[in-house]
Amino acid sequence: MIRCRLLEMMGRRGIRFMSRLSDETGINRRTLAVLAENRMARYDSDVLERLCAYFACQPGDLLEYTQAESPGAPSPARDALP
Repeated sequence: MIRCRLLEMMGRRGIRFMSRLSDETGINRRTLAVLAENRMARYDSDVLERLCAYFACQPGDLLEYTQAESPGAPSPARDALP
């Protein structure tokens, strides 16, 4: 599962409102809200570039991969070779 840390990044920068971030980055408020709520199906490279430039960070600072069990997902223990 990919988790977006947008709210954490905003908090560190003292940004309390999506509208401010939208105004300063040119990214649509709805897009930012979907990112912040971790409901993004695809990550647009333009959006990530703008956020990285704004926060002076790398994509890995904004996005975090965590293993989560999902139906049908391979499990390391289940798929291990004998």
